[in-house]
Amino acid sequence: MLCYQCEQADRTGAVPGCAGPLGNCGKDPATADVQDLLVHSVQGIAQYASRARALGAGDDEAAGFILYSVFTTLTTCWRWASGASTSARRCPPISRRTW
Repeated sequence: MLCYQCEQADRTGAVPGCAGPLGNCGKDPATADVQDLLVHSVQGIAQYASRARALGAGDDEAAGFILYSVFTTLTTCWRWASGASTSARRCPPISRRTW
């Protein structure tokens, strides 16, 4: 597995990222793959959202989804949200989430 998404990724080697059977955060290969797809998808959504906002048709729900998706990928909040961790670390609450 190669994962370079989160804040805990090893950045000291020749290739940045975690390259073991699990990431430093405990992420397994399947989760890393799904998060790679999420990041790729969100990049496309963000391009359309940016263009729509420039044309005066901004969508706050799309912007919220983009922010939440990127945040959960870059932090280890996915562990708490999925029940994979019982640590005291918590994701900030999203007050108005409709997606």
